[in-house]
Amino acid sequence: MNKAVTVKQIKDLRNKITDQTFNPITLAVANVKGGISKTTTATLINGLLKKAFPESNSTLLDFDYRSHSTFICETRNQNQTDKKNQLNSKNYFAVLDSLIRNNGLSAEEQENLVAMPEEEKIETFFEILDEDYPIKVCDLSANDTIHMRTSMVYSNVIIVPTSSSILDLMSTVETLQTIKELFNADTGINPDDYIVKILPAKVKAVTRSVKDKKIQVIKDYIAKEMPEFSDEKYFMDCCITDRVAYQKFLEQGKLAFETYDPVARIECDSLLQELKKIIVEHNK
Repeated sequence: MNKAVTVKQIKDLRNKITDQTFNPITLAVANVKGGISKTTTATLINGLLKKAFPESNSTLLDFDYRSHSTFICETRNQNQTDKKNQLNSKNYFAVLDSLIRNNGLSAEEQENLVAMPEEEKIETFFEILDEDYPIKVCDLSANDTIHMRTSMVYSNVIIVPTSSSILDLMSTVETLQTIKELFNADTGINPDDYIVKILPAKVKAVTRSVKDKKIQVIKDYIAKEMPEFSDEKYFMDCCITDRVAYQKFLEQGKLAFETYDPVARIECDSLLQELKKIIVEHNK
């Protein structure tokens, strides 16, 4: 996966999406701690993939009760007259509520849906969206919940954003422990079916040397606390630094790669190239 993705490979992927021969992919952005850039990362990834693969109708699946990422997408869409630049988002709880209130369902069907175990509700949610949205990005809520665990199981790629702060690193280790438990559970889950990537995010650095040092802090901490995830294959090569372009402009509905921040644009391009490689591998 070190080779750059070619124009032909991307063209082939876009043709597969159009021909409906594309192997659907779901990317989950997860961490048990809040304020660690999950929503920022998930929204950014969704925007990058929507731009790179417009045929995919890439959508953001919001599993947060506060619907923060859904709000961001809606804010952005209000300022975008061209539908091609609008972002799709589906809030799990809103979709579920809509299903329950659907007039097409009988009273018995509504009762069965309400009584359905949460894992089955989440499975139904993914099944409903699979056909229309071959590329999905999950913004998972903080805390170790059934929604977080089940969504990770139904994903293909799990991206864990973290900074070099000790609190963020501790929560990242807790998240990786959760992933390890899922892989070790007696559920028939095959770890080889998943890609786990740790993404240095919200890294406070103004120079390349400082950034490299903080990335190494992250790697050293993971190697010490969770040696199972110390291999380089678990780390993304790109890094998202703590910049105004990612936070302030996001609240205004503008993504970092659309701003005039050259560093942010380079980081976004690097992130997109890695995502493309993952999707190409997934569709071989």
